Amino acid sequence: MADDPQFRLADDPQYRMASNLQDRVVVDSRYPMARRVNPPAAGSSRRQAAPGKQTVPPAVAARASRYRAAVRATAQAEGVEPELIHAVITAESGYDPSARSHKGAVGLMQLMPGTAAQYGVTNARDPTQNLNAGARHLRYLLDKFDNDMALALAAYNAGEQAVSLHGNRIPPYPETRAYVQRVLAYYHQHLLSTLLPRSL
Repeated sequence: MADDPQFRLADDPQYRMASNLQDRVVVDSRYPMARRVNPPAAGSSRRQAAPGKQTVPPAVAARASRYRAAVRATAQAEGVEPELIHAVITAESGYDPSARSHKGAVGLMQLMPGTAAQYGVTNARDPTQNLNAGARHLRYLLDKFDNDMALALAAYNAGEQAVSLHGNRIPPYPETRAYVQRVLAYYHQHLLSTLLPRSL
């Protein structure tokens, strides 16, 4: 894969290649604006939120193909890894644009009404509007928490104030901790599918 011009595995202070997928960073030349997460330092929140064994259900993986092009375009526009967007959608809605949670979150990326309004969404069930707003919000959270993927995901689930109030660490809420673990597991599976497309 190192010879493939589409991908570059870097081994420098910002990016390093590791034997396990958790620390592997892939730089895809198709997404030049995508910012990568630095390798986790010992004791960091990302180390605490190592991905678990959860895998993308086959039925959800099949539905993902409908949105692959839209996710790719949105990822490039917003500078967010497409694999991360896919992971959030997988965990949030399983690619069901009409999904609605008991808390009132709606659509592919399960936008709460306030978040949808913040990004100018007029129809949260519209996949394009929902995807664009969700990716923009994810980009905002990554910027706010210094590209710490685990903290951005925790904030996506529990709110940015919850993360800030707990000293920029993953809040001690079982739901949020499980969510971060689940999304990171999906992220790494989607990342693997990018390297080995037939695996997902």
